[in-house]
Amino acid sequence: MSKSHKGSGIVTASGTSGSSFGGGHAGGHGLQGSGDVFSFTTSAGAVTAAKVTLASGTTVALPLTTGVTYSVSGADVLATRTDSNTTESVRYSDTDADGFFQVISSSKVLTTAPQVNLLGFSNRETVSVTLDAAKVVTGVTQAHWNGVDKVLLSATVIPANTTWAITNGLLVETHTETNGQIHWEVFRDGNTDGAYTEVASGTGALIDLVGVVAQTDAFAALL
Repeated sequence: MSKSHKGSGIVTASGTSGSSFGGGHAGGHGLQGSGDVFSFTTSAGAVTAAKVTLASGTTVALPLTTGVTYSVSGADVLATRTDSNTTESVRYSDTDADGFFQVISSSKVLTTAPQVNLLGFSNRETVSVTLDAAKVVTGVTQAHWNGVDKVLLSATVIPANTTWAITNGLLVETHTETNGQIHWEVFRDGNTDGAYTEVASGTGALIDLVGVVAQTDAFAALL
């Protein structure tokens, strides 16, 4: 099965065309690309070729041997890359059944312990939360590297487009843009000291939280 695509191009972290996974911390939100620009050829349930169509109309092959693994996931295509620090995934779907795929979700899980600076603060986003009797999040405070805290949620600070919830023992922050696009971050308090540290982020559908727990169990005591 071969499907072609149209639309705008994508840019990798190195500035060349191809599959692009965000670098740095989990807030990178994965592969950057928009519109129906991707094409995949499948055989016997496996992806045998991947391409992207640039804004100029040029079609560029995406190599299948550079650490990005493509697989068929139902009617979608899933791209995954794992290195020593992260596991990143991007899901492509033909959402309008026109034979063209686009990115519908992306995720990044941080699979190593965070580093701590000379002042004892984590190099990742860290927040403390307040829960009511029903375990509903009623307060969120972000700790900065310089020791200054920022209130993100309280009785008087209530953002209209952001929610927080405890699920599977993890704190999930969900931010909805005005255009409907969803960004999320996941935090874990592995050492139960009251501070939740960022362990994953992404766009679109929320990642499997059971998988996030499994991928961060080895260093949970440092979170």
